[in-house]
Amino acid sequence: MVRTTTEYSECYAVIDKTIVWHGGMNLLGNTYGGDNLIRIENRQAAEELLEITVQMLK
Repeated sequence: MVRTTTEYSECYAVIDKTIVWHGGMNLLGNTYGGDNLIRIENRQAAEELLEITVQMLK
């Protein structure tokens, strides 16, 4: 599922409710030399990020 909004500018992806990719890189767009990403494999972190996202988009 991809959700976009004009109100927030966080760039992240949650995969299989376990892996989080987060950073200053537009995951669906163009890249540039200053882009960065961090990969976190942690079910609790992924679930918390998804919960926060649901609350922000209400």
